[in-house]
Formats: sequence, C-alpha cells, structure tokens
Amino acid sequence: MTAFQGASLLDRIRTGDYLDRARVRRLAVIFLVVGLLSLGALIATSDGFKDRLGRPLGTDFMAFYVAGTIADEKGGAAAYDAAEQYAAHQRMFGEEKPRFWPYLYPPAFLFIAAALAFLPYLAAWLIWSGGTLALYLGAMQRLAPGAFALLLAVSFPAVLTNFMHGQNGFLIAALFAAAAHFLIAKRKLAAGLAFGLIAVKPQYGLLIPIALAAAGEWRVFWAAAAGAFALALAPTLAFGADVWPGFFESMRAARVEVLESGAIGFEKIQSVFSQAKMLGAPTVVAYAAQGLFALSLAVMTARLWRGGASTPLKMAGLIIASLLASPYVVDYDLVILAPAMALLIGEAAARGFRPYERTLLLAAAVAPVIARPIGVIAPLSLGLVAMIALGAAVRARAADEAGAAASRS
Repeated sequence: MTAFQGASLLDRIRTGDYLDRARVRRLAVIFLVVGLLSLGALIATSDGFKDRLGRPLGTDFMAFYVAGTIADEKGGAAAYDAAEQYAAHQRMFGEEKPRFWPYLYPPAFLFIAAALAFLPYLAAWLIWSGGTLALYLGAMQRLAPGAFALLLAVSFPAVLTNFMHGQNGFLIAALFAAAAHFLIAKRKLAAGLAFGLIAVKPQYGLLIPIALAAAGEWRVFWAAAAGAFALALAPTLAFGADVWPGFFESMRAARVEVLESGAIGFEKIQSVFSQAKMLGAPTVVAYAAQGLFALSLAVMTARLWRGGASTPLKMAGLIIASLLASPYVVDYDLVILAPAMALLIGEAAARGFRPYERTLLLAAAVAPVIARPIGVIAPLSLGLVAMIALGAAVRARAADEAGAAASRS
C-alpha cells in the first residue's frame, strides 16, 4: 500500500463517506436477515423448551418464568426463595441437577412474570420478547420516524442478542426513547413517568435524578419520583411487604455470586468493573475504579444538562452515562444504546457529521455481537470502549454547540 493509498483510507474512515444511505440500508438488511435466520434455526432445532445444547429457549427468560410460576402458586415472597426456584427448575427440566437461572429483579416485575407463567413456556417467551420488541420499535418510531429509521432500529445487532436471551432490554430502551420523545415535545409529566418506570431495572436510573436536578426540570423530577414510588408501592400492596427482604437478598446474591465471582463470565459484562477484573485487578480495586468512573459520569452528566446543549444531546448523553455508571452491564443490555444512537444520528443529520462519527456509529452498532467473543480471546470489554467513544462524541457535539452559541453572542 502506498502512502497516498494509506492516507486515502484514513481519510475515508475520518469522513465516513463510504457509509452512504444505500450501503447502510444493505448492511441493515444483512443484519436483519442473519438475525431472523439465527432465531428461526434456534427454534427449529429445539424441542419447544430446550435448545440443542440443553438450555431453555430465551435462557434468561427462564428466571422470569420460574419466578412467575412460584408467585402464582405460593406468593411473591416465595419467588425469591432460591430453594423454591431450584425445585421449579428440577420439575421443568426433569433433571436432578439442572442448570440454574436465579430471579434477580425488583418486585414490580413479578406482575409481568406471574401473567406470563399462565402460558406454555415457548408461547410466554415469544410473547414477552415479541411484545417488548414491539414497544421498543414503537417508541423508536416516535423518536425517529420513517421506514429507514425503523429498519435501523430493528436490525441493530443488539436486538437479536436481547431477543434470544429473553431479557428486558427492549423495555428499558423503550422507556428511555419515550422519555426522550416526551421531553423534546415538552410533555414533562409523561417524560417523568417514563423516567420513573426505568426503576424496574434500577441500576440504569441512578443518574436520572442528577440530570433532572441539574437542569432544573423539577416537574419531570417529581413525576419520575412518583412513577418510581408507584413501582415500589404496587407490589407491596399486591404481594405483601415480605417481598422486599427476598429482593434485597437477591441483590446481594447478584453482587457476590454473579458480578464479583464472574459466574456468567466477565467477557459478557461491559463495564469498568469487568474490564478491571479481566486485567486481574482485585475486587476492591475494580469497585474503586467503577466508583470513580461513575462519579466522573455524574459530574459530566450534571454539566451537560446544566449547559446549553440541545435536549436530544442531553438525552443521548444521559442514556450512555446511565449504562456506563453501572458495574453490571451485560452485552444484551447494549440494545439500550439504540435511542442514544438515534438521537446522535438525528443531530448529525441536521448539523452535519463530525470527523469519525459515521465510523464510530457503525463500530458501536456491531460491538454488542462481537464484544463477547473478543472478550474470550483478549482482556478487552469492547462494549465498554464503544460506549465511552459514543459518550465522547456527544460531549464533542455539545462543546461545538456551546462554541457556536458563544460566537453568535
């Protein structure tokens, strides 16, 4: 390769002009077709409950289904009993020592789990994943309307990862997208309610009150607080106050047995904590690194929301920072990046793409499906790198806006 050719290649990466609309559409169609074929093959080679490797379809959905079954039969508190969960696994698998998926979610989620448990397993998984996928796509269409935007939203590779795990990433992504849409439309009570419902996966709501308080969005703040309070009150009234000790114990188990021990594999977790552990750091050092990083994210989020950045940029920054602040972000959770990327693309379409932005967006789109295999062969959390880069792109755009505003003044 000549020096000229090398410079030309680097220039194309910088400008991203190789990612024109037609090529992006072709890539999206390829991702979508591969995803549909993969999902079809998974179901076709299963027995309607277990795949060819002996795992339940939807893997993580097994925890939801088991908890819902127990809640229906013995009450909400029993759904957090590990012995009850394991016994249910034994009955469903028909094995003495089956694989185990513990239930680690807030009591409010038991309403959904209990309703789904009335259905056969395969139907429950498909209705849950398909229904929350529809919510995600509906919210994304409100945020970024049009057939092309819909294609990008459904073909985002993290969609397949979340669907095949039966996880709740679609629901959280839909709530962030709805909050962004309502906030942009100045429907503040609706935005606050959407923010508050994110408490169904509480680790992703930690920076929301900081952002809203920094911006002086007090109507949104108190509406979000009311939504979160309702999520806590409803299961207390429905299942009794004794549901909470079980939940707090499940949080302890998730911290000690899943996060700190790396029971699911650190290559699946895309956080500063997991990156430190992959590099051999002691647990206390990994927590310190995550804590300092989260503190810096809180400061940057407050500055972003207090400053003069546009609402789309503020929301994109908040979504990315909310993921980065948690020590437990699994690769299927990266579907939550979709509304942040849509907001960033919208800003770029209106004001022009900055250097390397197109290439960064493509890399961030692919990262969720290659982060895990990359982490197996090298001590690198690729999803973490992608999120940090996206956050930097948001801050750079915010700085550009601030500079342009100062020049006009």
